[in-house]
Amino acid sequence: MLAAKAMTAVGGANPDTIGWIPILLGLGVGVVAGLACGVLNGALIAWLRIPPLIVTLGMFGIALGLADVITSGVDLADVPTKLGSTIGNGQLGPVPWLVVIAAVVTVIGGLVLSLTRFGRHTYAIGSNDEAARRAGINVRWHLVKVYAIAGALSGLGGDLSLAHFTTTTISGHLEDNLTAISAVVIGGTSLFGGVGTMVGTVVGVFIPVVLAAGLVIMNVQSFWQQVVTGLILIVAVYFDQVRRRARNRL
Repeated sequence: MLAAKAMTAVGGANPDTIGWIPILLGLGVGVVAGLACGVLNGALIAWLRIPPLIVTLGMFGIALGLADVITSGVDLADVPTKLGSTIGNGQLGPVPWLVVIAAVVTVIGGLVLSLTRFGRHTYAIGSNDEAARRAGINVRWHLVKVYAIAGALSGLGGDLSLAHFTTTTISGHLEDNLTAISAVVIGGTSLFGGVGTMVGTVVGVFIPVVLAAGLVIMNVQSFWQQVVTGLILIVAVYFDQVRRRARNRL
């Protein structure tokens, strides 16, 4: 929403005449807005010790509500034509730009988690934050960094959604949080921390999508897709708990 507002404020109300400078500025505003939310999330979790699930869900509600307040609940559709025809729906050779950007983010994230000190500290804090603290890791500031990165990537995701649909489509993404959680859990990431890979997450992302496509092919009502996604999430978390218990007994 903020990205679209910034683009039209700088480039004008005619989407066909908005150039790349307003577009890039708007995309930057979207990422910075997500970054700010992430930093606030991290601060609340690290210093006030509020459970992460509550903080992130609360921020989700706040951001959604403010987006509706800004526009009185009406989606913005004056998105620059260039943005939709290039990044949103254009291709780099045979590969859509959205896939290219997602792949770059995935590779960078995988390398950071597996090869850097930042990645090792992230896994350590997820496994046992007290042990990480005694090992000399500044847990609080590291948590802020992690949530800041997550927030910035959320802003990037919002930018890509804006580019693809060429409208803010807020009401069309209300269930995305459940889909995202299900994807990472199915991909092997533990909700209890310390376990997970980028490769597993990529695999986990495709499973709900394939299931949703299969349900559509079978002419199953879209409402049942949410039911199936929720059931998959519950089953995945159950098996994660079983795996953790088995590991702890070793």
